[in-house]
Amino acid sequence: MAVHSYSVRLGEPMDGQWWNAIFHQLNEADAAPALEGVLEDTTKALAANSYAFFSGVLVHDIRQEPGTIFQRPPLCVHRFPQAWQERYYAEGYYKDDLVIRTGLRSVLPVRWSELERAATGRAQRIFAEAREHGLKAGVSVAVHGDARTFSMLSLTFPEEGEATERHIDAHVHQVHLLVLHLHAAARRIEAATAPAAATAALTPREQEVLRWMANGKTYGQIGDILGITERTVREHLDRAANKLGVDSKVQLVAEAVARGLTVA
Repeated sequence: MAVHSYSVRLGEPMDGQWWNAIFHQLNEADAAPALEGVLEDTTKALAANSYAFFSGVLVHDIRQEPGTIFQRPPLCVHRFPQAWQERYYAEGYYKDDLVIRTGLRSVLPVRWSELERAATGRAQRIFAEAREHGLKAGVSVAVHGDARTFSMLSLTFPEEGEATERHIDAHVHQVHLLVLHLHAAARRIEAATAPAAATAALTPREQEVLRWMANGKTYGQIGDILGITERTVREHLDRAANKLGVDSKVQLVAEAVARGLTVA
């Protein structure tokens, strides 16, 4: 039931100086705990009761890989109730979550109340069960970066109703800007830790094919050098591109050079 008398009390002054301090913290962030600190401060200041932020590299075809939307585990910081997290993943709700599905195709802020009005079936049940766990209202914003990078922030509130919706409207533009800074910080943190791990995930043959391509060889030439078919060369490169989170040959070559996979 809507609570029209809901009164928002901000824990911190929400002026430009406050937001600039938050953005500065994100520009200096070098690890996930720093993002968590910023989100804790922002959640308190906005009178929200929880948050969830994740950032990673999307799979190339989400429809073909329904078990996940990311190529590898994303950077994730959140304060959603543990019971809700367990329920959400046990039921596989990510497959029908309108918040995530909308974020995958839009960069505009999404109010949960708007999505719930259009929800049916499992999607409608997700909103109902989230409300039972204290997530009664919310706003989510997604960012789509280069090389299929994707981030999303959700902020939730303990009460629903017109006052909460007005509060969301009053701060949604700052939240949108916050997500851009979070995305940049998350990708910077990931870049500092992911290259070695991603390179190690390539098989010896994938690395070998990638080295020759980075040195200007054609698919046919690589096949002749390695004694494999051109089709097999393409398959190795497709798998390498998926693991490295790139979409084109140019990006793949750039990644090969950046990771020191070229041969003399």
